[in-house]
Amino acid sequence: MLLISSFLSLNAQTNIISAKDTVKSIPSSPDNDISLNFKLTYYYEGNNYSSLGGSAEFQYNATRLTSFLISFIPLISLKKNSSSSSSTGFIYNLSAGAKFYLADVKAKPYISVNVGLYSDKSKHKYLTLYPAVGMDYELAPNVGLNLEAKLNLHIVGVFSNFAYMFSSGINYKF
Repeated sequence: MLLISSFLSLNAQTNIISAKDTVKSIPSSPDNDISLNFKLTYYYEGNNYSSLGGSAEFQYNATRLTSFLISFIPLISLKKNSSSSSSTGFIYNLSAGAKFYLADVKAKPYISVNVGLYSDKSKHKYLTLYPAVGMDYELAPNVGLNLEAKLNLHIVGVFSNFAYMFSSGINYKF
């Protein structure tokens, strides 16, 4: 009789532990797989260019902590000449890359790396690397805010040029 009650007690404890472990498990894929990000972007390239524009990103969330994205950033550029006069023009960045979230919380910090094409005001094209850090903050289940700082490093072309990009915007998940 003692042996039977010990067995039933051990079996009950095992079932309780199994039920708790099941509740704690997190699915490996996100609830929403696709999001669009719209941002206001400020671009600064030393004393040469200061630009303002918008950006649009298509983001595919492969897992809760990994995303792949395609980004297009058109900018209106103001160039300061050595004679203190300025001129305007159009520059753009088109890139693709990956975003890696550091935590799965409401305010999700991330790092990302994009490779793409940069075209300056003189229509010169550069192969460019865009490392970035940022944070996505969830306002509602499908809407969030984004804040990001990005470097623009020319890999092929004039490598001595690099620029800073700061952007903030809204994410919408489908």
